[in-house]
Amino acid sequence: MIERLMKRFLILLLALPALLIFPANTLAQYKDYLKQNSKAEYFSVSFNTQTGWLVLTAYGEKTTSIKVPIAEIQISAERAELAKDISFESQGLSYQGVMYKYDEITATEIKESENSVTIMFYKFSGSKTKLSRTRRGNLFSFSKSLAVGHDTFVRGTAISILGDIRIDGEVNKDIISLFGNINLTKGAVARGDIATVTGEIEIEEQASIYGEVYSGTEEIDSRRFKFYRGHEFNQGVMLNYNRVDGLLLGGNFGFEHKDSLIPAVNAGFGYAFESKRIRYFFEAEQYIWKQYLLRIGGRFYRKLSSEDNWLLGNTENTAFVLIAREDFKDYYESEGAGGWIEISPAKDLLLKISYDSYDTRWFKSQENLWSLFGGSKLFRENFSSVEPSFRAAGLLELDSIHNGAVSVEFSYDDRLKDEDNILSGWKFLGNLEWSGDGFSSDFDYRKYTFQVIRYQKVNRISSVRLRAVHGNSDGYLPMYKRYFIGGLGTLPGYNHKEMIGSRFWMLNSEYRVGLTKQHFSNLIFRWDVGQIANDSRLDDQSEIKHSVGLGLDFSGLRVNFSKRLDSQEKRDIKIHVRFSSSF
Repeated sequence: MIERLMKRFLILLLALPALLIFPANTLAQYKDYLKQNSKAEYFSVSFNTQTGWLVLTAYGEKTTSIKVPIAEIQISAERAELAKDISFESQGLSYQGVMYKYDEITATEIKESENSVTIMFYKFSGSKTKLSRTRRGNLFSFSKSLAVGHDTFVRGTAISILGDIRIDGEVNKDIISLFGNINLTKGAVARGDIATVTGEIEIEEQASIYGEVYSGTEEIDSRRFKFYRGHEFNQGVMLNYNRVDGLLLGGNFGFEHKDSLIPAVNAGFGYAFESKRIRYFFEAEQYIWKQYLLRIGGRFYRKLSSEDNWLLGNTENTAFVLIAREDFKDYYESEGAGGWIEISPAKDLLLKISYDSYDTRWFKSQENLWSLFGGSKLFRENFSSVEPSFRAAGLLELDSIHNGAVSVEFSYDDRLKDEDNILSGWKFLGNLEWSGDGFSSDFDYRKYTFQVIRYQKVNRISSVRLRAVHGNSDGYLPMYKRYFIGGLGTLPGYNHKEMIGSRFWMLNSEYRVGLTKQHFSNLIFRWDVGQIANDSRLDDQSEIKHSVGLGLDFSGLRVNFSKRLDSQEKRDIKIHVRFSSSF
């Protein structure tokens, strides 16, 4: 009963955001955060490009103004002085003995009249207990530069008095630098107005401007930037090469609406010449809550799938196929559809829940597929390392059984690069896959995998990398979903995918010593240990496997020499060439 309720809850969780995809709700994230009756005029700055005059107005019990030539404003690193006893200081606007603190600013508005542009600054007129809530989401700086990074969404206004402002991401309201420069790079999005009194405004091509652009020193035609805010198309070649499909050739295209009000689309279509199959995919994704990158998506596809993507990517594997007649992945075809919800609730953290329903199919390997080198060597069959009787049953399942599964994934990566380009930080990866009757599946299993990786700088020439991996399952785990260890990416002293199991653990460690000052070349000492069991416990009945090795890394090209340390008589040194790191 509890299991059935949990399954229904997961399905409901996947379906619920679809109810939210209506324009009114999507647009709601851009509404004003401050009610009109809660703000009061604080002070304003007006300027006229043609006359070169600036008017500063301070509001309160008595409204007073001062008019000064823009060219006579004295700007230094500590203040902007307009006249005697009137200046913008680090804490606020000092106006004839009265301090208008920047902390009180809650909103801005830029107005254009026939003769001038006015930047209005508002303060909160209600209860002080609600003041911090109304200011939430604004960015402010007095003299330091402000930067809004790529994929960063600022809910409020970006304001600087003396400092420069650089926008790579998105700002929901106004961008104001009174006496500094403003730069919007390619891909930046400004939903409000942009204004500066004495600074320069630089807007790169394909930045998206929704408001107007005002400068006290130059005339800017903001209309020419608004043409880029609608959408962006991209296209490319769908290309792959492996021992099942042979050459896969086709095309793909994408569409992304920069306003995020309609779904982003990505699709591809191609033909696999050896398996004689059409391959295709279509994906659509919609942002729901941009601040936390909450988005939902759906897909349908017919693709050649592999559970070995955690060992190496398609690009590196294709290089091995073309150059050395080695294909390190096992494949099956999957044809079906699915959907997902993805969110980033905190910095460096990503969570994803997905559901897929698909049919599988097994294809024979092309033993004599062309490669540049390899001589008379033949490509191995799919799942060739599996015991023959279990392999035969597993291939039959691939051709006859339907799978439906919910996956819950998370990742956390806080690695930072220091001055020597050595990584330090943590990386966590986790995945739970759940298949059963309630998910329209012919299988019934639960499978989870968890990785913890530490990158640690030791000194200016050396570092340590450590990885702990644990995988487990219950129910009946089909052959193509089982764990394999040995060889590339796991225990390199052993034959590739030599051991199969339903549960395992593994520890990998590298001690890296830089051979050059820039760390373009590294000497690597490696020790790997693991244990795997197939439909049994991880106990003394399963032998713990050890592998040691030595490697050289030349700007990403790695040569590894590894040796197994178990009781096996044949313990030849294994040599692997990699184009990427194992972890």
